[in-house]
Amino acid sequence: YILYVSQIHELTPYIVHISGSPRPSPHSSLHANVTTVLDQPAVLRFIAQAYPVPLPTDVIWQRCNSTCHTLQSGARVNISTYGLETNLTIIRVTTTDFGVYRLNIHNDAGTFIQDFTLAAQGILH
Repeated sequence: YILYVSQIHELTPYIVHISGSPRPSPHSSLHANVTTVLDQPAVLRFIAQAYPVPLPTDVIWQRCNSTCHTLQSGARVNISTYGLETNLTIIRVTTTDFGVYRLNIHNDAGTFIQDFTLAAQGILH
């Protein structure tokens, strides 16, 4: 936001930053239920609205069964975070990949948690 303050017949611009905890961007659609077929890639995507912008280290993807465990990029999974967008890509889906994934995204103003469900195409759990 830009705030203009009048000082004796002059307008002086000041930039005002308003902190906001992460939340889904109102300018993009959130697809929390994703379906796919076996042996194909699947992408879970989240675009945030937040200030300050979360650092990539403040974005954590987890796989949740009875408990949640943190995922790392590797041979089967790719995690990419740039600015306010983060993606979890399962490179080649197998039956063990179906289920719940959790995104924890944090900045100095707070934390937001979003759950995603990956299901076989035609069967939504």
